[in-house]
Amino acid sequence: MRILFCGGGSVGHLAPSIAVFEALREKDPKIRALFVCSTKKDDRAFLKHEKVNAIPLIAPRTNSLLRAALFPILFPLGCLEAFGILLFFRPHVIFAKGGYVSVPVCLMGWILFRPIVLHESDRMMGRANKTLLRFARHLCIGAPQKEIANEDVMMKRNLQVHATGNPIRRELLSGNRDGGMRVTRFSGKRPVLLVIGGSQGAEALNKAVWENFEGLITLCDIIHITGLNKMNTKIKHSRYLQIDVLYEELQHIYALADIVVSRAGAGAIAEFAAMKKTLILVPLPNDVQQHQGENARFLQKANAVVVLEQRTLNDVLIPTVRTLLADENYRRELAERLHTFADPDAAERIANILLATARGEA
Repeated sequence: MRILFCGGGSVGHLAPSIAVFEALREKDPKIRALFVCSTKKDDRAFLKHEKVNAIPLIAPRTNSLLRAALFPILFPLGCLEAFGILLFFRPHVIFAKGGYVSVPVCLMGWILFRPIVLHESDRMMGRANKTLLRFARHLCIGAPQKEIANEDVMMKRNLQVHATGNPIRRELLSGNRDGGMRVTRFSGKRPVLLVIGGSQGAEALNKAVWENFEGLITLCDIIHITGLNKMNTKIKHSRYLQIDVLYEELQHIYALADIVVSRAGAGAIAEFAAMKKTLILVPLPNDVQQHQGENARFLQKANAVVVLEQRTLNDVLIPTVRTLLADENYRRELAERLHTFADPDAAERIANILLATARGEA
């Protein structure tokens, strides 16, 4: 059986697909998979580390005037490339995680009569998935949807919607504090703050750490994942570990953290919910589709996370961390509430849907 995974632009699109592939291999070790990702270095490096077959696709983004201007040229090229990939691999089913890479692949897949299963991680459906709803057979949702677009299309196309949850890689749950101390060489006697901006890094989060470094380091040890090639070599401290990207032993870093500061992508939230972490979310302010803001507000209303705005981050980061560190019960309550949104069976549910679809049973 052959399954084609597509999505990309950030590791947040790819990591859940890896979790689904792992679940599929447990059910059928002979399953073959091909991942179609973006041409970004982060995407390719992540999939290379995971040792899966991957092909980068020329796919246009429209988040700038230049890219929008190139769309009439790049989109047909992306479709042509996707058509060739599909003819070569001949998948029994396509699993699309959204993002601009998914559109040409799924359009060409529909033309070639390949069944399509979509997965939407966020509370607000992205443009790519909205576009692809009319071509898909199944829609898996990771969180309660604020709105599901094109309901009339779903009814006409008999699209089946499944509340599967957001899949995470099982290895992330295998970490421990001893492993974290070995990696960081921290003493384990002080609380640990983890700041992570996602695979692409987050300039505002990085600057907030560096500009507030002296105040933060008096409160806790700091693990700072900056994003590829975004480290600040001027700052060095025995209680500060700075890493641009981390693949090996990431689970131990997560296990060691007492408080996590992160963007509000659904994939990252699912990981920290599964690990029962105290989470501070800083949603991306220029997120046109409002994915991160909606994710953060939903969890904030449930008293499961602390949400900070990027524009005031420099002023409130140290007081917020200090308040959380001073109240262990509050930290525990936040982590427990966030954990209620974790779904350990998400990858298996999606794997079952893919297998049934590939066999013509769904």
